[in-house]
Amino acid sequence: MLLLRLLEFAFVVLLLYFVVTQVTLPAIKGTRLFPMFDARRRAALDELARAREAREVEEVEKEVQSARNPATRNPKRGDDDV
Repeated sequence: MLLLRLLEFAFVVLLLYFVVTQVTLPAIKGTRLFPMFDARRRAALDELARAREAREVEEVEKEVQSARNPATRNPKRGDDDV
């Protein structure tokens, strides 16, 4: 019986959490209800994450290329250290 009471309590807590986060807060903020199910937003955020990752990879590749080719790393090299 104790397990059943604990499961019932957990279900009520999860239901209240769902109602608050998916209905009450969006209604107060004036946004769409059930933001968890907004597939377009999720897809856009995934695309943004992929674009940021690709940009970071390009920056690292530029740094590696610059480190491999010291002439491009320091173009104002002269006889200043004499």
